[in-house]
Amino acid sequence: MQEVTETACSPAAERTEGDKAPPQDSAIQPLLEIGKVLLRDFIMERLSRSTEQFGVSLANLGPFPQDTGTAHPHLKGMSDSLRRIGDLLSNDTKLQQGIAHMSDCSKETFFKVAEEVFSDGVVNWGRVVMLFIFACILVLKALTQSIPNIIQTVISWTMEFMQRYVLQWIQNHGGWEGVMSYVSMPCWQTVCVFALGVLTAVLVVKWKSS
Repeated sequence: MQEVTETACSPAAERTEGDKAPPQDSAIQPLLEIGKVLLRDFIMERLSRSTEQFGVSLANLGPFPQDTGTAHPHLKGMSDSLRRIGDLLSNDTKLQQGIAHMSDCSKETFFKVAEEVFSDGVVNWGRVVMLFIFACILVLKALTQSIPNIIQTVISWTMEFMQRYVLQWIQNHGGWEGVMSYVSMPCWQTVCVFALGVLTAVLVVKWKSS
């Protein structure tokens, strides 16, 4: 993967030569645990906005990771920053159309779409949140199809994908705390909208080919 010279506000600016190095468990595990907490919070917050009442609690989202959660001093700030990005991205009409035409909640579908989103080797916070949003999409689909037991499974798929492809990048860019600095940049919306276009295109292609 070649380095690029785009400016910091360019959608491709966060592609770097060393971001796909194999993660080291001792360094990545804390990021994985915090990521689980943030994803659980993200999903619960999105479900709370749904017009349907699913009766889902945090207990349905799996055991709470030890020694993270409320003990992390920046957890609320990180969650709020992820939600800000999610709010910008999740109301897009084309994205909603792509979601509506999804027919299954399988692991194969999840990994196929996620791998397509990151297939160009670019990682940025917009795409990280798109992964969270896509996890929420599958959770909502599962709940509307009356298969609530898949919620923990979707979280597991998401963290498995992130451990393979994303957590090393997060470690290299300030950990999860880096998202707070990201949303303070004047150009963050531009990068996120580009990430939205990538996911929307993938969903539309999958819908038309199914």
